[in-house]
Amino acid sequence: MYAHFKTEYDAFNVIVTDYNLKKDAYNNAVVSEKERLSDFINTYFTEAIAVPQRPCAPTQPMLFNGPSMKLKQSTTATPVTWDTVKAQTDKTAYMAYSTTNMPSD
Repeated sequence: MYAHFKTEYDAFNVIVTDYNLKKDAYNNAVVSEKERLSDFINTYFTEAIAVPQRPCAPTQPMLFNGPSMKLKQSTTATPVTWDTVKAQTDKTAYMAYSTTNMPSD
């Protein structure tokens, strides 16, 4: 389990490093263009600075990646057992409500 999270966060860190490089290039180009435009005379004699496309921030890994219940699937009239294979692959489980297994009053 730890190895899975480590590879997920290592991949995220590579994406963040690339994002930070692109973000810094974008910010530097914007600052340089603003400085160029602040001097009215300078705008006619210097070439415009090409501002790269603004990068989008990467999506962070989920904070909680543990088991979750699929309660929407539990509206069947017959009881459904926990699906252990499904629970192991995507960390979800099914549980159904059944009136036949309820204790009597």
